[in-house]
Amino acid sequence: MHSVRALVLRLTRENPGWGYRRLHGELLVLGVKVAASTVWEILQEAGIDPASER
Repeated sequence: MHSVRALVLRLTRENPGWGYRRLHGELLVLGVKVAASTVWEILQEAGIDPASER
């Protein structure tokens, strides 16, 4: 799970305009099966604001 968290945070840094749903979609394309709500929780725990507020 740590590697998924690191990947989510990396994608967020590299693509600041992407919201959690877009991030979730990209993870699926990469073959990472994780729920959209999990992506949202990772961003919340990291203190990252929603894409529209970044």
